[in-house]
Amino acid sequence: MNIEATKMSTDHPVPIIGDVPSDDPRIVALGLEPAVSTAALYRNVDRIKDLLRAEAPKGDAMGRTTPLAGRAMRDAGIFAMQFPKSRGGIGISLPDQTVLLSRLARIDGGTCWTGMILSNSGSYAAQLSDEGYKDLFPTVDMPTSFSIALRNAALDDGDSIVLRKGSVWDFGSGIYHAERFLGAARLVDGEGKPSLDADGHAQAAAVFIPPEKVRILHNWNPMGIRSSGSSSYGVDEDVRVPKKHSFPLFPMRSNPDAAPNAKHPETGFMSIYGVAVGIAQHALDLAIASVRNATTRFNAPPSSLALTNIDRMVSEVNAIAWSVRGMMMYFQNAVETPGRMLTDEELEMTMSCGTPIRDALNRVIDLAMDIYGTAWQIDPNSEIRRVIGDAAVLRGHMLYRPALNAQDAHTWGRGRKLIENPDAATTILDTPWELWIPRGQ
Repeated sequence: MNIEATKMSTDHPVPIIGDVPSDDPRIVALGLEPAVSTAALYRNVDRIKDLLRAEAPKGDAMGRTTPLAGRAMRDAGIFAMQFPKSRGGIGISLPDQTVLLSRLARIDGGTCWTGMILSNSGSYAAQLSDEGYKDLFPTVDMPTSFSIALRNAALDDGDSIVLRKGSVWDFGSGIYHAERFLGAARLVDGEGKPSLDADGHAQAAAVFIPPEKVRILHNWNPMGIRSSGSSSYGVDEDVRVPKKHSFPLFPMRSNPDAAPNAKHPETGFMSIYGVAVGIAQHALDLAIASVRNATTRFNAPPSSLALTNIDRMVSEVNAIAWSVRGMMMYFQNAVETPGRMLTDEELEMTMSCGTPIRDALNRVIDLAMDIYGTAWQIDPNSEIRRVIGDAAVLRGHMLYRPALNAQDAHTWGRGRKLIENPDAATTILDTPWELWIPRGQ
């Protein structure tokens, strides 16, 4: 395959690679502290939020989080927050990382997406062997961009994996800030047949590509989530990578001996649901401001339609915020319980909750557009236009799309399973509920 064949025609300038240095006076002025705990990380986020808000329109125009905002997030500790304590990180909990990302998305969806994807670096690193981790991560400050799309095949060659010349990975979110690059690949033998594991399953792996072999294609120019800088990337020659610099991707394998949030690879993807919550809240913030401004401008009370829409938006945002937060608390409690592993039904839930969250976000955006009328269409640089674009692109992600959820490695055939097996659990209500009994009872 010719890498250039996948490059989209764009009329925007090629984004700058990298970020400003840590000693940039604008970064020093933030007064960031070492993110040695979740509390310290949250304090840092409070210190950088004004800067992120000011940089958001610039990042939207550039097609990547700006070099200043990228450095602020990196030095605040956001990119490293998922590293487990066993590997030098703070081991942030699922609820805390999801709420943090919601706060970032409330500022800007694309900037948050950069933070979310690069914060998964610790989740990827946790899947490596000790030897592989030592090779690739001399420090937790190694932001990693990863495309999980399985469009490429790679040769399974004993102790190594050979990535083929011309392989391309799309949606390399956060790639302009990355120090490490992961690419997903279906493993095949010398005859091009699927490489099977001991159970007869076709294998796929996540492979760390040597940075000097990676070429960024600079083709990210979407209608929303623009500042995530999710460009495609590829290799121009065959690249041999030792297997210790990879980890199994599919079928996903659980590890009861791993750190709590690394027991199941699936939980590493769950923080994505916090992005939708933050975008919904951002739309609500702007809708309230719009109604207030109209009230002042026209010296008249708000219309009953506007007030009804605001009420409905508040209800929708609260519903998804509480649902996502409660779900994360449930899973955190489960993985921290000694000897407790997630059930098949619970693993299905980690990958299939995006559809109702997407539906609620759609309703919030529709209500906001009702309030704005055609105003959002007139100014292409308006903040509400950015939010509408972010929501539109977000709902195309695989974890928010019902068509793909139904084919997911865990949820494929769920409806058929329920029809054919009367004893199968239909929802979480059919699984054991862990009672939170007050002390003394």
